[in-house]
Amino acid sequence: MLFSNSYTTNPVLIVNLQVGKGRDVGLNQIALFEGKVSGGNGEQVLSRDVYRLGQLFDFFRMMSFYFTTVGYYFCTMVCPVMCKLFYVV
Repeated sequence: MLFSNSYTTNPVLIVNLQVGKGRDVGLNQIALFEGKVSGGNGEQVLSRDVYRLGQLFDFFRMMSFYFTTVGYYFCTMVCPVMCKLFYVV
């Protein structure tokens, strides 16, 4: 929401609503987007730049970098696997 910057004598706030174009947001489109993002993260992790960055980061920056790239997908995979493992055992 954008608020108007015009000066009025009326103390009522003038609100301009902006809406975007309607797009298909089906489950298939979301899955394709997630696949594209995860594929990009996989390619990023394989590069030498990440290795060089890892040598320069301190521990907390490294953990932040890990959990915003491949660590997110790893933890997302481990959680259901552990739930199934605990259910079986």
